[in-house]
Amino acid sequence: MISIRKSLSTKLSLSILLLAVPIFIISLGTLYTQARHMIRQEAVGRANSVLSAAMQRIVGNLITIETATNANSWLVTQNLQPESLLGITNYIVRFNPHIDGCSISTEPNVFPKYGRYFSAYSVRVTADKRKTIGTEADSVSTVIEEQYEYFDKVWYKMPRELENSCWVVYYDEADSLTLTQASVR
Repeated sequence: MISIRKSLSTKLSLSILLLAVPIFIISLGTLYTQARHMIRQEAVGRANSVLSAAMQRIVGNLITIETATNANSWLVTQNLQPESLLGITNYIVRFNPHIDGCSISTEPNVFPKYGRYFSAYSVRVTADKRKTIGTEADSVSTVIEEQYEYFDKVWYKMPRELENSCWVVYYDEADSLTLTQASVR
């Protein structure tokens, strides 16, 4: 009789174990799948939230820059003189912290004294570039750009073709503009 009990208890234990193991494995698999899905949803939600906030900041900055440009465009048409253009670009960069640089480029031969090209350019000189130009604090450097063929550049050509202002992706092939003839600081 003892062998029957062992046999019965062993069979019963083995049966319970055979039922419990698949249920346990299925439960763990379901838990893993659900947790993975929930974590992914939370990560996507957070990423979308951060992206949306960043986009709102960028749009706000672009609107600020566009407003600054539009608010000062009448000055360009009323004061179309080299010194005035230098002053306007300096003013726009100096008083708008979201703007790192501003260039006003003219049509060919507008100012015969300067030749075919004239482009007034102001750039915010940051702490990284202070040592290069020998200044102690952040400042705005305003110069007349070196002579180069900018009439085919997308930043010049697109607004002319559209006959309207527009945003373009700026790409500087040399990663630096050569600036000469410092005029206003």
